[in-house]
Amino acid sequence: MDSAVGLATENPVDSIEGKVVAIIHPAWHSCGSYQVFRAQSLAYQAMGARVAAIAVGTTLDQGSRNKRFWESYYHHTGDLVVDWRAHTGPSRYSLIFDSERRRIARELIEADYARQMAGLADLSPVPPLVDQLGQIDLIHCNHYFNMPLAMRLKQQFNAPVLLETHDVQSRQYQLRDAKSLFRKRHDNFGTMLQSELQFVEQADWLAHINIEESEFFKQKLPEMRHTLLYPAMFDETSEDEDHAGYFLIVASGNYPNYESVAWFLRRVLPLCAGVKVKIIGNIDYEVKTRQPSLYECHKAKFLGRVDNLAWFYDNALAVLLPTRSGHGLSIKTIEAMATGAPLIGTSLAFRGMDIDFNSISNITLADTEEGFAALINAARTKALEETIVEGDEKVAKLKLVKKARSSADSRQLAKRLFSFQSYLEKLSYIAGQLVTQRAS
Repeated sequence: MDSAVGLATENPVDSIEGKVVAIIHPAWHSCGSYQVFRAQSLAYQAMGARVAAIAVGTTLDQGSRNKRFWESYYHHTGDLVVDWRAHTGPSRYSLIFDSERRRIARELIEADYARQMAGLADLSPVPPLVDQLGQIDLIHCNHYFNMPLAMRLKQQFNAPVLLETHDVQSRQYQLRDAKSLFRKRHDNFGTMLQSELQFVEQADWLAHINIEESEFFKQKLPEMRHTLLYPAMFDETSEDEDHAGYFLIVASGNYPNYESVAWFLRRVLPLCAGVKVKIIGNIDYEVKTRQPSLYECHKAKFLGRVDNLAWFYDNALAVLLPTRSGHGLSIKTIEAMATGAPLIGTSLAFRGMDIDFNSISNITLADTEEGFAALINAARTKALEETIVEGDEKVAKLKLVKKARSSADSRQLAKRLFSFQSYLEKLSYIAGQLVTQRAS
């Protein structure tokens, strides 16, 4: 059973006011996970807590001394508004002075990939800011691999740890065929999962962002407290409207997104006549690195990171979700649902939600290239028929489009499942319980 039941009657939210919450998260930006971190910080501030965000480097070269990396990171995360911000990452320099850290580093050479990922946080010093805080009352740790840092803070401040798992990471490692950081070997899923679970079970409470992930961890760790905590989406729209006749893909730079975009460009797009496509996000780098010829052929479609993503969502004829691989909830799918725009996707794009998407009027699904292309061609034909007008009639048509999107089925569903208020209620219950139990 979900641990956060009866929220309206049992929520000890007052116990969080004035407390200090440390959010530990990977140093990622321009992706769905970053929006989850933003929602966490805003929710704790809405509860009256003071928030310290601690970003952790996730590769061997993202140590605290990598000035170029951290300047870029802070530049792209200016909308993460908290009371304090700090960062850390694996430090070779600290190995000189810390024998325990040297021992860990030696052990990591032979460890499996999942353990090595957690080792990066093991080798990351606690930021100096932490000592200046004086107190930490709750630690919200994102991803199992940051648990070594979370546990050091727990030991220092006697603060409970809420771990947000963000899917079964060993599945993600297996999907992208990850190799051991030092020996370049492939580790099997079972070995990596065993390492992952050893860190997960150290937390005091587990939050999961999709239904499959929640059920998996409940089965593996039945004695722990679990909550299905769908992420919150922000209702962002733009004032200017154009509906300029393009289809939109939004994707961050990871391997599953590369597979999806590459499939679309190679197999689907050739079946679409005269279709204009815009691809937003740092997926451009991933495609350019893995398939230079494919990127060169379609580079005009890649816009990279944009400042006003809401404008592109609002003005697209439809949002495309050509997902071909991946595990766990897709944040970009939720984001697209909340816009109310027509959505054309594969069934895999809507994984992690216990919903019949065939009943949602502005969502159409196809899992073959022929079917996907047919849906795009039909959407383009319909859009052309509706917009071959000028002057006042065109303005009226655009108003109707806006009205239809504001009341679209997917938008209403997103508001119900992924609203900030719903997220706040569940998170405040968990936080209140943990802080209250600590005080007693």
